[in-house]
Amino acid sequence: MANQRQLLLQSIAAIIADYRQDEIPTIDSNHIDRWVGQFDKFGFNNEAQVIILNEMERILNTYYISYRKAQAFISKALTSQSLFGTNPAEAIFNFCEFKQRAAVKMIY
Repeated sequence: MANQRQLLLQSIAAIIADYRQDEIPTIDSNHIDRWVGQFDKFGFNNEAQVIILNEMERILNTYYISYRKAQAFISKALTSQSLFGTNPAEAIFNFCEFKQRAAVKMIY
């Protein structure tokens, strides 16, 4: 059980390694262990904490969007000819200018 717990802690830390990178200290396996350890106060023993870690790993593997994946998605979207035509910079500028004019009209 201890080995499974350690593997889960390391896996979760690896998944979220880029979370708020350069804003906060990297969340390592020790930090995650302290986080899940707090549930002991509420009657969640080591076995229950391993279940929590297992579910966190599953959820993060399914839904966590890494910085690299987000950057690739945004880059692909901003250079998509089907979204912005052959000149994405011009299309985005025109859209922003349109939104700004619409906002000004709402004020007056």
